[in-house]
Amino acid sequence: MEAFTPLTGRLGQLLAETPGAGPRLEFFIEIEFEDGEFDGEDGSPFLRINHLRAPGRSWRSLQNQSWGAGDGQADAGDLDAVILLFRASNPVAIRSLSLGAFDADGRIPVSMQMVADFESEADREGLDEHGIDLEGLALELGPLRISTRLEKQLRGDEDATRAAVAEVIELADYGPLEKVQGGFVFPPQA
Repeated sequence: MEAFTPLTGRLGQLLAETPGAGPRLEFFIEIEFEDGEFDGEDGSPFLRINHLRAPGRSWRSLQNQSWGAGDGQADAGDLDAVILLFRASNPVAIRSLSLGAFDADGRIPVSMQMVADFESEADREGLDEHGIDLEGLALELGPLRISTRLEKQLRGDEDATRAAVAEVIELADYGPLEKVQGGFVFPPQA
């Protein structure tokens, strides 16, 4: 099997809403890998890690945070991760994930160790557990997206959206609310 070589990565932000729990700030990571041949088949692997949380009220709280093995680190097992490959969403166990400090361009380095299971969904018996290590990939910081559920609850009212968001995030770390296709976003502000 060819090595998983990362091309680009993005750190996304979402103000998520679940019934009865209220809005909460969550982050996600998306990484595109180089095209290659994997188990005799051409592919373009794509990794998505959901439900990344950190104490704090903005993207700044992610600096120098770690999840996984080690003292004082959050449990990486709570992260929901998949690699899209072989026309399947293959589950990934994150063993450890560490973020560095944001650079002047608003990018943050990520390092992680993970194990992808290509047997349960893609039916690749010889690849049942494949270890993947990434070191120092710089993630682009994306805007804070307002969940569709919250937007519908607030009926698209911009003032109500700002007020609801201000209860959960530090508005000083974000630019003004922007209407984009599919909803509202707050761009990160340095």
